[in-house]
Amino acid sequence: QSATTDGTTGGGGVLADLTGQTMRGASNLLSQLGFRQGAGIVGTLGNVASSGGPAAVDDSVRATESCQRILTGWAIGGDGHCLHPATGHPFGRGVPHSKVGLMILHWDNPEGRVSGETDTTGLRIHYTPKLRQHDQGMMRVGVPMSELSLPPGQPRYLVDDVCPEMCMARLPQIFITGYWLHMHLTGRRIMTRVLRENRVTGRKDEVGRLSDFAFDFARQPFVTLNETITVRGETDTLETVCLFDTTGRTEYTRGGLSAREEMCYTFISYYPAMEGVTKCHSEEWWRCTSWGQVGAAALTAGR
Repeated sequence: QSATTDGTTGGGGVLADLTGQTMRGASNLLSQLGFRQGAGIVGTLGNVASSGGPAAVDDSVRATESCQRILTGWAIGGDGHCLHPATGHPFGRGVPHSKVGLMILHWDNPEGRVSGETDTTGLRIHYTPKLRQHDQGMMRVGVPMSELSLPPGQPRYLVDDVCPEMCMARLPQIFITGYWLHMHLTGRRIMTRVLRENRVTGRKDEVGRLSDFAFDFARQPFVTLNETITVRGETDTLETVCLFDTTGRTEYTRGGLSAREEMCYTFISYYPAMEGVTKCHSEEWWRCTSWGQVGAAALTAGR
């Protein structure tokens, strides 16, 4: 079945494989790519794309707020993202929130040093009319950009975020199939742990970990797990910890889209998809995170 640019089809379909590698002719300024699915666009994106600066970021967020279902992403050093063989992203007539596919590109050009640059980056999307067994979901966990404020001159500065019970209740049981860890230039280590309540001891035991203890901004692959990690909303917690090195900075580093700003996110690929669950952190309207220091010792110890 054929699909048009707005995602409508002659029937139903499923996105079976999304390849996020850069194409020949891609700009060296490209740092990140995201692809989302949604019900539509608010306003006009043409003016947003040409205006640039912080105002453009705010405008683009408002215009694309209905496109919050993340399908895949790419960052420097990454390649394609193949879904679990039993999963796919449904789209087409009768499928909610699948009218528009939105690709978001981040270019980093500090102080406008480069001019006249062109970019032909794109996505190659594979789909099939045969629905797969499970709908794939993508969820972002970590520290919201608005909460990041890193002091200068700190060789080991930690931030963390924990998804509390009120958020986990929306995830009765899911299976993690892969992940993408994302920070910027001062990021050194990042870890998301699955913590499970031990009803005998009352402690939270680690039952799964997504981590990179030698994070490199120039090497950010999407990792596909050989075995899925089970997350049970009733007993489990998702905790994300990031470690930064700001010894080369003389001013505070804020959270933001620029490579000179920072992020602390883990993008989790899982099934079955849970409707309305795209984020699990404190900027979300249902307050899906709380602050704590659980796991900080594990990250700094380098276990």
